Formats: sequence, C-alpha cells, structure tokens
Amino acid sequence: FHVLWLNDMTDKIEWRPEEVLVECKSPLHEGDPMVLTTIRLREGQPFFCDACRARFAEQKAEQMREYTSAYERHGEAPEQEEVHDDAVYEGTVENIKPDRGFGFIRRDDGASFFFHVTHLTNAEWSELTPGMRASFTVTKLPSGAKAGSAGEVTILDEE
Repeated sequence: FHVLWLNDMTDKIEWRPEEVLVECKSPLHEGDPMVLTTIRLREGQPFFCDACRARFAEQKAEQMREYTSAYERHGEAPEQEEVHDDAVYEGTVENIKPDRGFGFIRRDDGASFFFHVTHLTNAEWSELTPGMRASFTVTKLPSGAKAGSAGEVTILDEE
C-alpha cells in the first residue's frame, strides 16, 4: 500500500462553499423565496435569507422596546424564580403579531417572555395560534415590569 500523508492532501480536501438554491421560510420575505446561499443548514433547520435576518433583528429590537414600555405602563411584575442556563420551561402562547414576526409566551407563574419567529424549532409561523402550549429556554430574565426573552421555542403536541 502507498502511504498517504494528510498534510499532502489538505489543499484537495478543504471545504469549499458551494452556492445552493434554498427557500427562505420568512413570512415577511419579499420576492422570490428561492435564494442562493453558501450556508450549510442542519437537517430540519429553517432557512432565513440575509435580508430577512436583518429585518428580523431590527423588528425584534423595535418590538421588544415597544412591548416592554407598554408592559411597564401596566405595572405588572410577577415574582420571579431563579433561572438556570439549561432549564426548559413551559407556558402558553398568549399574544402573536403575525404580520411582525413575534409573540409572547406566559409561564404558569405569570412571567411573560418575548419570542421571535426565528426562535421556533418545530412549527411554521403561520400555524401558530394563541393558547398553544410551548416549551422554551430563557435567554433573558424578566426585569421589573419588562418581559424576558425566550429561545428555542418548541410547540407541544396537544394530546
């Protein structure tokens, strides 16, 4: 057998990004949803084009500011427990802004958490309705009367 040295092969085995046509899953996408990208997606992971990601980031920041200021005016501040980094909580989807790509989940203890369409792991944005049960991780705790932020939102099966 011929000895093959990996160092001799590095220029031949390096990963070179290839453009692939992928459908943007954003409900706010404008134009043709098929977009060329070099992003390598994990199986089952929704794809959002760069333009939609930028719009989501702007909308998320704007809506979080808008909601938390409205939340402060109502003076709701439920008692909070300590949150652990890997803890998963359950709650009910209580408010959805379908045209803006965000919503809120209320935990059973009354704490409210903001989530964005990009945080959904197993559901399409168009399928979401208030009253659905969801599990989620907490990325930011509620502070005072401000809502916290949820991540990795998973819609639970209603059985």
